[in-house]
Amino acid sequence: MWDNSELESVFSSLSLHRERRKNIQDAPADIIILIFQNLPLVDQYTLLQVCSSFRAVLREPFQRSTRWLHPIEDRIEYLAARARLSLDHWVCERCASLHRHHLGDAPTTPMGCENIRPFVVSSQFELPGYVLSHRHVQLALKYFRLRSITGQYAASFLRLMTAHQEHRTECPSHELFGVLYPGSGYHWCEPKIAETEGRFLLYQGLAFTPNAQGDWQREDIMAVRLCQHRIWFPSALRRIEQLRSIVNIGGVELLLLNQLQWIEGNELQQAFVRLIQYGGSGFELSCPHCSSDCRVQVFMGSNGTKRIEVHAWHDFGPEGSPLDDHWLAKQFPGGLGYDAPRSSVQPGNAVRLWQKYRKSAII
Repeated sequence: MWDNSELESVFSSLSLHRERRKNIQDAPADIIILIFQNLPLVDQYTLLQVCSSFRAVLREPFQRSTRWLHPIEDRIEYLAARARLSLDHWVCERCASLHRHHLGDAPTTPMGCENIRPFVVSSQFELPGYVLSHRHVQLALKYFRLRSITGQYAASFLRLMTAHQEHRTECPSHELFGVLYPGSGYHWCEPKIAETEGRFLLYQGLAFTPNAQGDWQREDIMAVRLCQHRIWFPSALRRIEQLRSIVNIGGVELLLLNQLQWIEGNELQQAFVRLIQYGGSGFELSCPHCSSDCRVQVFMGSNGTKRIEVHAWHDFGPEGSPLDDHWLAKQFPGGLGYDAPRSSVQPGNAVRLWQKYRKSAII
């Protein structure tokens, strides 16, 4: 039999074991605020969503933090987290703020921010008649994630994912993925979302028939851009040769020569040179910097005419901010004197994902 004193001892021991474990909410408010203020802005915003106790203590210091007291990069990351929760908004890296989405905005009809902040890389991927900005990628991925959207948002999503095609003839400008020299052809591009991986893909193509037939010269083939790091640009080659012919080169000419020389050695340039010199039916290559894959094919017609087709696949990555490496890797040109951002995706992944989801419906 248990006597009363023994029972009291047992119950006292059990109650000690049942004491609530301490957690961060038991810490003094001053300590919590101090920890909070040393977190990146996006983590501060996440912490506010944890519970009402945190919001009560941290709302005022958070409002002070958002008044430009943090580095601009932290602010953009924070705004990107906010934008992912809002159907109507996207984050702008030009002015580091949120903008309301114009439902008519799309790569074929861009309606973005006109503000320009110094030293900010232009955050867009330009093709003839198709200007893909970071906001288009993020809005499309967000609307795809929220598949229950209807009405104007569903219409906006379809607009963002609409394919584009246009006929191209002689073009005197320096559009890098278009027709630069006499001939005719057409350019097209088509966006797609890798459903399981949640990544934005873009396929672009160019079919071109030069007026010049027989043995091609360098200037007979249109300029082509696979990405910022892999380009075929005959005009740049001609300019490099002109600059090298200057005996006492210096000043602006020398600076321009140093800026252009990387074009001469990039893989796409070398592949086209081999194609012109030795012939062949085409080639394939990938860019290890930004997850872009390319296939160039040469077709011979029954009447002796030649046609070139260029197919390129791009992986713009998952939802994120304009400062993510997989997006910035698309923006920084080759030949920089410092380490530019690089995508962590393996070469060949873009075309593999495209083939996997080529026939899938958008919604």
